[in-house]
Amino acid sequence: MAYTGVENLTVKYILGDYGVSSETKSTLWASYQLCKLLMAAEIADHSSMGNSATEDRDGWLIMANYSITDPLSLTVRYSNTETTGATAANVCDINRFTVSPTYMVTDNFGFLG
Repeated sequence: MAYTGVENLTVKYILGDYGVSSETKSTLWASYQLCKLLMAAEIADHSSMGNSATEDRDGWLIMANYSITDPLSLTVRYSNTETTGATAANVCDINRFTVSPTYMVTDNFGFLG
């Protein structure tokens, strides 16, 4: 499902229910374009119940992309993923910070840093 009723704003919700494997995935994503700056955020959840053990993975991210010139842009992103399971050994909490320059040679070919 997507909403684009406000200029430069996109909001999407995606749900996947895999009944055979007892998995459920959902994602809520939004972006807003303000001149040369694109801002986005995402929240995601993945639940799996197999062999009487439950694993849950939750994540979120915030991202900004700034177009410096027509072919050159810079993306900055911060994200977190937390995984919990039936035992303490299955618990994981990861934070990531990404800075990535991009140089586009053509519309479909570019270099990422």
